[in-house]
Amino acid sequence: GHLVPRDLLWFFGGDCLHFMADEELALYQALEERRHEAQEQGEPFDWVEEKQRLHLAQDPSRF
Repeated sequence: GHLVPRDLLWFFGGDCLHFMADEELALYQALEERRHEAQEQGEPFDWVEEKQRLHLAQDPSRF
């Protein structure tokens, strides 16, 4: 699907970020924060699962 290129845009950052909507940037920033918290607490982090959860929280009508 289209998820992988979006993830790559986020990871490469910089010039790529202006292709992304503000709410998408907010989503990825939230994901990064959660990933960081999980690392600090030694918990596993599933990027795809967390992303779907945040998408659901943001906009339930997409699912």
